[in-house]
Amino acid sequence: MKEISNLKKIQYVEQDILDYVVEFCKENKIEYWLDWGTLLGCIRHEGFIPWDDDIDIAMPREDYDKFIELFKKKGENKKFKLVDNTIENFKFPFIKIMSLKHFSTEKNKKVGIWIDIFPFDYYSKEEIIKLETLNLYKQKINKLRKNKNFCNKILLEIFRFKRKKLYKQLNKVKNLEEKYILSYPLNLEDKIWTFDKQKVFPLREKKFNGKEYKIPNDYDYYLKKHYGEYMKLPKIEDRQTHLDIEKCFFDEQDLERIIAKYEKKIKTAVILVAGMGTRLRNLTNDEIPKPFFKINNITLIERSIDRLLSIGIKKIILVTGHLDNFFEKLKKKYPQVLTVKNENYKNTSSMGSFYCAKELIGNDDILLLEGDLIYERQALIELLKSNEKDTILLTEDKKMSDDYYYEILEGKYIGKLTFDASTIEGEYGELTGIQKLSNELCKLMFKKYEEENNLKLGYEYCIEKIAEERKISCKRVDGILWSEIDDEYQLKRVLDTIYPELLKKGER
Repeated sequence: MKEISNLKKIQYVEQDILDYVVEFCKENKIEYWLDWGTLLGCIRHEGFIPWDDDIDIAMPREDYDKFIELFKKKGENKKFKLVDNTIENFKFPFIKIMSLKHFSTEKNKKVGIWIDIFPFDYYSKEEIIKLETLNLYKQKINKLRKNKNFCNKILLEIFRFKRKKLYKQLNKVKNLEEKYILSYPLNLEDKIWTFDKQKVFPLREKKFNGKEYKIPNDYDYYLKKHYGEYMKLPKIEDRQTHLDIEKCFFDEQDLERIIAKYEKKIKTAVILVAGMGTRLRNLTNDEIPKPFFKINNITLIERSIDRLLSIGIKKIILVTGHLDNFFEKLKKKYPQVLTVKNENYKNTSSMGSFYCAKELIGNDDILLLEGDLIYERQALIELLKSNEKDTILLTEDKKMSDDYYYEILEGKYIGKLTFDASTIEGEYGELTGIQKLSNELCKLMFKKYEEENNLKLGYEYCIEKIAEERKISCKRVDGILWSEIDDEYQLKRVLDTIYPELLKKGER
């Protein structure tokens, strides 16, 4: 396992706990949202605050009570435990879900790394004044504690009495019929935090460290209540952690599982090489498949494999067909290469070939490439840099002889697919034949292919059909060096312009 800081390990462990809790909430129809610094990190950093080492979520009291009851019955296991005030010396007005495999140290004792879950109580509009008065009492008590002279001691007792009385009154009326104001438990902190229910609900979703979680609807209002100018970073000296970072202990086997989940990197590529290359037969004489055409004594397919290996791809699936024996020989040179033959390659299009890779792909996210491409390594880097789980790589119009274009919607999603860019009124990009596909999208494509029952369906059109039902991201990067070599015109263009430019960049 690569070297990862203890802070990063803690964050991964906590997100693993969070994901378990969120899945439990979904299964049992329990409402939750990211809270405190976790919400702040979600909005300001799209993940953890870089120096933060805890996760906080919140629930309405009814959901919170339901969660405790059900989690104790069917949520606890060998990895996770719920800790609340039924545990000796636990005096917090909220609960923790603790790991039973990963530990921090508190007062020289090993304590499971945890996430906090805060309950929110409802109050009617009429109770706002009482909540504000309670806040005032708390502030006065804090001030009197700092200077305990004779008079202040008497005043301190008076305000403590008033506070206790008001506590009882408010606790009697919380969570009744009218639900207008949300508040943390009244004894949580020295300040009473209240939020307008209409600003919190309905909840929305936003990405935190690559995954979608629920957050308050008006998160700007919510965060300003907590932090004021929340987008402004605190001073370096104020950036504190909660745990003793260096005194943490991890179950290495379980930690490896967790890290693999959150540092999921694409390790699999699929290259479609089944085609017959009819438009280049004047040059190949049908004696070699098109991907074995050489430029500067290197075949297109070997150049592509070398590019993929250079960015960390560990498994390369070649979907073969025409003259498949050539590709079988590649497996001796490249142990990372697997092959599967499209037995019906003469009658099927690219989606039919891609479908043949279904079993070898399994549950992997992949890069999907066409086999007749020459391209610079940066094309692959651009896909790996994308934060989107699916990314279709587009470029400016290269004005080649066989062009496909995707319409670009909202600056980042694919729309209609066309041969004629002039039919697109807004932004568009030319397909490169290189894309990053999540396993989820792969499975949707396989399902769509089965439903369409169209042997001539191209994978580009399959993606277009799915994009009508769900958003699929694209990334237009102008200036990328690439070309397919489908005919002699494209080959001449590669030899005259693209390949010399690749050499200038130090690429073969």
